[in-house]
Amino acid sequence: MAKEPGLPPGGSSSPGTGDERADFWEATFFSPDGNQIAEQSASDKAPKPAVTGPVETNDTAYEKRIAREAFSDAEKHADDLGEAMHAKFMHLLSAKIEEKNGHLTAEDVEEMGEEFKNNLEDIKTALLNAVESYTLARERLRIESARHDHFSRLLIRKFEHRFRDERKLQNEPEYLSRRMIPGFSNMLSLMFGKPQLASYQKRIDAVIERLKHENNGEMNWGLFYRSPEIKKLTLRAEIEIAQNFKDVNKRMAWMVAMINSNLIPADARWMGTEWTFNEEAAGKLLAALFSDLRAALSNANARDRIGQSLGDEALTTLDMVAARFN
Repeated sequence: MAKEPGLPPGGSSSPGTGDERADFWEATFFSPDGNQIAEQSASDKAPKPAVTGPVETNDTAYEKRIAREAFSDAEKHADDLGEAMHAKFMHLLSAKIEEKNGHLTAEDVEEMGEEFKNNLEDIKTALLNAVESYTLARERLRIESARHDHFSRLLIRKFEHRFRDERKLQNEPEYLSRRMIPGFSNMLSLMFGKPQLASYQKRIDAVIERLKHENNGEMNWGLFYRSPEIKKLTLRAEIEIAQNFKDVNKRMAWMVAMINSNLIPADARWMGTEWTFNEEAAGKLLAALFSDLRAALSNANARDRIGQSLGDEALTTLDMVAARFN
């Protein structure tokens, strides 16, 4: 795997989690066509989830559990390999001692070593199985972690219509493979930073818990995606991502490198395609991702709020990004 690109180059710094200005414009919610659907005062407190007690976060505990399972699988193969090697050696040793009535010479030891060496092919196979098991377990961790990341999934949903079956991508490389999902999640992690991602995740978890509480423990994802809190959160995330594209060409190159360096390897499960993420696919992905941003910028009320919150320079950047990825 290629070396993972570092932090995103260039771009404007995004509003911090404690920036009151960043909450000012997001007090108004908009539908995809730009119509205002709800409003609250910037000084209003955010609605609390209906359940009491701490909201359980998903990411850290879940990833640790999957990592433990991955290590356990690999450890079992390693233990089996060690036991097999020990059993083979003891069998050869016992047989040779019995044959020589308990008296071994240097020649006997050498002969026994040669016989053991002849069995190394089986040991090599066991070792390769252990390595493969660990590698697959790590890939499973990457996939499961991406699936469990509600913030990433919220944004991926905006361009999921561009995913194609791996067999079709050779003729339609401008579309997307699901093998890129871990790379997209890594990209978000570097753009936002862990504290900001944790803040987003906490707010998403609160909405999920509230909806579950209101629906007798069942989760209605349709209501989740239509909820004002999630629409507000999505727009805020789009604006922060867009500000990272002030230097569009440099950021596009970084994005392509980041996702390609984290592609899930193509194997039999993925039809062995040679698809890689490219700038054309990236441009269309971003056009779908920034749909709420374009709607907000075309709405006079929303545009005014964004300008008051972030300033004219940031608004100019958002206009440029929205026009570029349309």
